[in-house]
Amino acid sequence: ILLPHLKDEWSLNYYNNYLNRILDHDAKSGLDFLNTLLEYIKAFGNIREASEAVFQHPNTVRYRIGKIKDLWGIEENAEFYYEACIFCKLHLLYKLAPFSGMI
Repeated sequence: ILLPHLKDEWSLNYYNNYLNRILDHDAKSGLDFLNTLLEYIKAFGNIREASEAVFQHPNTVRYRIGKIKDLWGIEENAEFYYEACIFCKLHLLYKLAPFSGMI
């Protein structure tokens, strides 16, 4: 569903907006919130599975997910999960797409 929209300006802005917020935080903190988010979504929101994948305590993953919600300005859990799923799908597609150098 997202593949035809990868080159759309809106999709790129959406993705880069969320990505830059996480990467800026990661650069300042020395932490890897991006990988935590990717594993959280890969685990379908299961904190325990995500914590095992990133070798962190479940409370650390909860904290990081909460911090990402703050960085993105999202309060509601369902809205965050929806936005995070779209972001992670776009992230994977941009990394796999032959034109990924355009971001």
